[in-house]
Amino acid sequence: VQDKMVEMQNGCICCTLRDDLIEHVTKIAAERKYDYLLIESTGISEPMPVAATFVTDIEGQAMLGRVARLDTLVTVVDGKTFWETYRTTEMLVDRKELGAETGDQRNIASLLADQIECANVIVLNKVDLLKEDEIVTLEAVLRKMNQTAEIVRSSWGKIDLTRVLKLDDDLLRSKGLLWVAGSNAAMVWAQAGGAVDLQSGNWLHGNVDPSEWPAHLEQYKANRYGDKRVELVFIAQNLNKADLTKRLEDALVTEEEYQLGEEGWAQFIGES
Repeated sequence: VQDKMVEMQNGCICCTLRDDLIEHVTKIAAERKYDYLLIESTGISEPMPVAATFVTDIEGQAMLGRVARLDTLVTVVDGKTFWETYRTTEMLVDRKELGAETGDQRNIASLLADQIECANVIVLNKVDLLKEDEIVTLEAVLRKMNQTAEIVRSSWGKIDLTRVLKLDDDLLRSKGLLWVAGSNAAMVWAQAGGAVDLQSGNWLHGNVDPSEWPAHLEQYKANRYGDKRVELVFIAQNLNKADLTKRLEDALVTEEEYQLGEEGWAQFIGES
């Protein structure tokens, strides 16, 4: 099967070209010959309106969610010119080479921030032109702007395609709370594609008087450990449910270990 390229011009992919995008993608999907579709937008496009096209419908209009699934949003960051671009006060129309239409009121720095914040994979390009400490600083800034995206270093735009094309991912999205024996923190888990994030939060148990707990946590008040729990939600396709269930159950403490209580669980943290 040969690759197919469809080019759309003279318009914005999220408004004037939206119908064209839906039409072309729907036709390609109907051919049932392709496993993956790559949409490359211009450098001044906003990612969220494009992503929104992949819902099922909007106000009764059929959208791409009926025939395709959005897997990954990739933003390529020019590491060499990042600071110059991010610190500018220029509008898009001030740089003719960007091709913005007359009357475009967007500024360059805000657009760059939007593109970084919406991605779940950020390709930091031209690292060959930077020193290691400059790269590390840039990565730290990008991580502040987007805590969950996977950041991939690149030179000349060359990367391992498996880092951006999640062809083998059955697990599309997961999020929730983790109760780790031996830790007093509530671990907040978030995963989208290949990007994984784990943050430390707080349980209400031991920190907030039960009389002040919100109504949706009423059921946990009588529990020995209050609202401490494992609560995860998974969105997947073609997932082996039995295998995932077993792997999750294997991560739980045994009944004997559970009876050790919080003092006994402290040893688990020391052993890890």
